[in-house]
Amino acid sequence: MRPIRRRNISETAADMLRSEVSGGKWPIGTRLPNESVLADTLTVSRGTIREAVRVLVSEGLLETRQGSGTYVCSPAAAPFEKNLRHYSERDKREVLAAIYKQAVSLAVRRSAPSQIQEIRGVLAQPRRMGADLAEREKHDTDLHRRIVSTSGNKLLIDLFTSLAAALRNDPEADFPETSKFMDRTACLSSLLNSIEARDADSALAVVEQAIDRQP
Repeated sequence: MRPIRRRNISETAADMLRSEVSGGKWPIGTRLPNESVLADTLTVSRGTIREAVRVLVSEGLLETRQGSGTYVCSPAAAPFEKNLRHYSERDKREVLAAIYKQAVSLAVRRSAPSQIQEIRGVLAQPRRMGADLAEREKHDTDLHRRIVSTSGNKLLIDLFTSLAAALRNDPEADFPETSKFMDRTACLSSLLNSIEARDADSALAVVEQAIDRQP
């Protein structure tokens, strides 16, 4: 990576980090170097790196794990998310629901028992006391992304990640995006039961009922 000399430092830093991920330098699951190393590499302040990372986390490209560091989630999320800014909140919400239903249909056929058990474990974890709305929503979105991941379709996974990030950053959106098509505990438990039983009709019925209950 070369030093940054453009005016909008934080945005440029985010572009450079995004390029490193999409170029394959940091594959999915990779832990990024710490702030000091990245700041020295790009010749910017640690605060600039912190802001750039925050942008990429909001896009779904990176995730921060408390006490562990920052990790790569999906190399395709950021480019897709940029293009989605031109669409309305309603358009994105409707397509997100369609993607989710398709992913569930594939998950019924392709998911592994170990994947379902892992999601059950995450679902059973209590929410951290004092967590703000953004943190709780991030946790819920992660649950849905895990379900979509069991579809085995990388494009669906990337599109879901990008749409979720785009809705989270959409000023028109007035409530959390994942609540638009799924409640957190009861519906997800029923959905996981149906996927595990390889019952596509039941799984899709759970999703449809959750969507119909939304405003």
